[in-house]
Amino acid sequence: MIFWVDPAKGTAQVLDSVGNHLNGGPGPASLEVRKNGNYMIRWGYDKVPASRGEVVRVSYTAVMRPKQGRVRGDAVLPSADNTSSGGGKCKIVQQ
Repeated sequence: MIFWVDPAKGTAQVLDSVGNHLNGGPGPASLEVRKNGNYMIRWGYDKVPASRGEVVRVSYTAVMRPKQGRVRGDAVLPSADNTSSGGGKCKIVQQ
């Protein structure tokens, strides 16, 4: 997963496997810059093909902690009983 974050402009983009499959590249995300310097990033997809031919919506939330080099993410499918989540290290690259 790759995030492009511009806190000065309040914008973000995300490239993940679902977005790459559906759109062929990164897509827009909302960005909230928190007082502690962390970033709350939200994005989603409306028409994700599911295993039984149905189409579902998937919503994602990620909290990036640039000072610690960590990110944690959650995925929510309204039709599912649980939430998928994960986290790990992230590398901050400035362009």
